[in-house]
Amino acid sequence: MAIETEDRRAGDGALMARLGRGETAALEVLIERHGRKLYGFLLRLCGAKDRAEDVYQEVWMRIMRSAANYNSRDRFEAWMFTVARNLVIDEARKTGRRKEDRLEGPEEDEGLSTLDREPDPGPTPEDEARGKELGAALEEALAALNPEQREVFLMRERAGLSFDEIAKATKTPLNTVKTRMHYALGHLRKTLVGRGFITEG
Repeated sequence: MAIETEDRRAGDGALMARLGRGETAALEVLIERHGRKLYGFLLRLCGAKDRAEDVYQEVWMRIMRSAANYNSRDRFEAWMFTVARNLVIDEARKTGRRKEDRLEGPEEDEGLSTLDREPDPGPTPEDEARGKELGAALEEALAALNPEQREVFLMRERAGLSFDEIAKATKTPLNTVKTRMHYALGHLRKTLVGRGFITEG
């Protein structure tokens, strides 16, 4: 079904209401609007492309099935990423992966947050090499975070959720969420200082 201009102008809440009435064009708009961001989040959280793709499909299936009961007072993105996070946890339980297992980085750089995407390499080979070193350093630092810190970092920086939304999604006290983010950023900064990408102070 073709996506009309009117569909693209509709808010997420209105699209969910229409999806709840069986209008599949609304789902297409939601995927077009949020799909790339969702996939990038899952790729980082799952750590493997095939797992991320499986969960990605299941998220949209869950959204479609839940549309009729969607609470329009919730911000759609926050609700969507909560669904995604819960499905990742469910998938990990089914496959026997422990929550404390370290998540490996993705095979590709799709969906990286603005903090860990490689910078523009510039015109010289030296700049290009430096950019690759920075990307590798950030990738290593993210992989070294404990799962709780990494989850908060991704939900904040990649998904764009507020601290309140993260606390609600993870059923974690707000101060704990902020503390995890503080330690995550501190670890990333320490890594960049140690590698000489930024200076202390």
